Amino acid sequence: VTHGDMPGFSIDEQRVLALYVGWGGLAQAFDESNQKWAAEYAELKALLDEGDYEDARRSTRYAHYTSREIIQDGIYAALRHFGFTGGKLLESSGGVGNFLGLMPADMRTASRFTMIEREPIAVGIAKQLYPQQNVISEDFTFFKGTDGYFDAAPGNPPFASDPQTDRSGRRYLNGMLLHNYFFAKTVDMLREG
Repeated sequence: VTHGDMPGFSIDEQRVLALYVGWGGLAQAFDESNQKWAAEYAELKALLDEGDYEDARRSTRYAHYTSREIIQDGIYAALRHFGFTGGKLLESSGGVGNFLGLMPADMRTASRFTMIEREPIAVGIAKQLYPQQNVISEDFTFFKGTDGYFDAAPGNPPFASDPQTDRSGRRYLNGMLLHNYFFAKTVDMLREG
């Protein structure tokens, strides 16, 4: 992963930050009745204040980050095949910025990312790794964006059967399942072609 210019952070420290994979694989640590995870549950309750704990617990359903192979060999290979060489990019559920960090260098130099992420720890890491990019700490349902503004939207949205309520003014999206909502709203913000 290539990271931005981060004064005060060594390359090794940046690599450690980039390893953060979110709470998605740790749902058991938030279950007070799971005796096998009792020590982890107690540690999280002691380390996180109530708001941070609730953010982390809520994100266990959605924070499953995309692998290097999918990003590089799948998404970016497809974008290159379609003729994409750079532009304005939107990632609606950015995590720590894996899609930016794994973007081919030639595309990255000709691109500007806007990443939306609601989980505070992931947002903090992404802002440290990519200070030159537009990392927004916000729930995507509130993000207004601009229709037809972005050239591409690489990413992997969260999947769930929760119906969504858009809070940015796109009422026609209300009631869509989480993943369908992310796809539809993102497509609205893409430039034609």
